[in-house]
Amino acid sequence: RTFLGDQMIADWWCRTEVKPLILKGILVTLWVITVLGGCAAVPNNGVFARQPLEFSVVGKLAFKDNNEGYAARFKWQQYKNSYVIQVWGPLGQGLTSFEGDGKTIQVSRGGAILANGSPKNIMLANLNWFIPPQVLAAWLRGQPGVDDAYVNAVTNAYGGFDEFEQLGWRVELSNPTLRKMRPDALMTPGRIVARNAGKKVVVVVREFLN
Repeated sequence: RTFLGDQMIADWWCRTEVKPLILKGILVTLWVITVLGGCAAVPNNGVFARQPLEFSVVGKLAFKDNNEGYAARFKWQQYKNSYVIQVWGPLGQGLTSFEGDGKTIQVSRGGAILANGSPKNIMLANLNWFIPPQVLAAWLRGQPGVDDAYVNAVTNAYGGFDEFEQLGWRVELSNPTLRKMRPDALMTPGRIVARNAGKKVVVVVREFLN
């Protein structure tokens, strides 16, 4: 496999202090999207319309695939038809933004676009796995995605989900907290663990606002 230059990787490591995962010549900085190597100096004009904010989540995430993995902090802002995800290392280093509408995603850092295209194409080409962003947003709310079937669900005394399987992932939800969502109250998880054939994603929610 062809990799990014060693010095480039070392410089990135020192700036972000986020453990990188390198696949097929691509430096991966997020478990849901990849940042393509090389950067065109094109300004990020915010091409996605932002409907009223549905919720905002701040926390930590970790991804592991066999013997490789990394961790980072994140902020997810979910709108009706779009989302903005920011990921960074300690002290805000290496801040990278991911903005999309379910069909297209734009990856940027420091006002420059690093990648733009289909979330599925970007993830499959570089990670060999795919979870639709709208499904990830539903998991943050403690629910399966509404457009995809789920099985083997385990519910709790509050009527929420403790476990379910969706799109090949076994999802475990724990540490629930009652949130007053618009228009209803909802138990949202403080911890999400998803497993699929040697891959593991862990999300710890520090703050959930709506």
